Amino acid sequence: MKTRVSIIMPCYKEAKCLEKLLPQIFEELSTIYETTILVVNDLGLPDVETEYMCNKYSANLINVPYNMGSQEAILYGIRHEVKNIKSDLVLTMDSDGQDDVKEIKRLLESVEGNGISVAQRIGKRPEGKTFGSLYFLYKKGFYYLTGIKPDFGNFAAYNKDIANHISHSPHFGITYSLALPLISELKRIPIKRLSRIDGKSKIGYQGLFVHGLRSILPHLINVSIRVAKVASIPMFFGIILVLTSFMLRIFVPKYAFPNWATTISFGVAVISLQLLTVCLLLFITAILSRQISLRRSGL
Repeated sequence: MKTRVSIIMPCYKEAKCLEKLLPQIFEELSTIYETTILVVNDLGLPDVETEYMCNKYSANLINVPYNMGSQEAILYGIRHEVKNIKSDLVLTMDSDGQDDVKEIKRLLESVEGNGISVAQRIGKRPEGKTFGSLYFLYKKGFYYLTGIKPDFGNFAAYNKDIANHISHSPHFGITYSLALPLISELKRIPIKRLSRIDGKSKIGYQGLFVHGLRSILPHLINVSIRVAKVASIPMFFGIILVLTSFMLRIFVPKYAFPNWATTISFGVAVISLQLLTVCLLLFITAILSRQISLRRSGL
């Protein structure tokens, strides 16, 4: 009996891409897997061309109620699938052609137990130098804040239990790929990024900013803890220096620190205390966002 696989693909005005990808996917997997493809139309309205391609190549289609973006569209598709899921494995991929169809088998075969296999992106982004520089800064900032290297995207595979976990977890309120490390260990499979089949990138600078905010939200608790650890060190030494300065002025005036040294020490302590306050606010925000996500998921 063939292993059953569900493939979930978010799609935003990419009928031309589907015309090439859908038959390739079925052909690539036909000998080993019993394949079901779910295309999530992220237009927010019915798309005649996308519907035609899905009917032509026997793919299932669902329409989201509004334009969610690829991350939420994938989550919408996963939550739709897990209600009556019969597949053993679930794979998510973009429909712009950058995820190599020929690597799907390798990604599926690498899934072990409750682990998650992700495509480690190899190759530069095609949006240009300015965007590439901003994206590089975003990745560095995300890594330093969370401790997670964001070198993967939506191209991922796992078993049905993980899919069910994702559909209910509060980590997956408005983001998908970069929340995956929060629920299971990742296995990174190096896979080269291909060129888009049709059109240019739709993300843009505004999209990158929104993506950064979305991706950091599930990690706010970890971010607050990491920043608090860093801030506590200068705050501790700042407070020690301030107290030492006051003690010297009272008991040994001739050895007292200069006024500027005391001011700097006090300033370091205050700034560190402010950072700790920010950490507390981030922690509270994280707790509230989790509760909101739980309510949205019906739990």
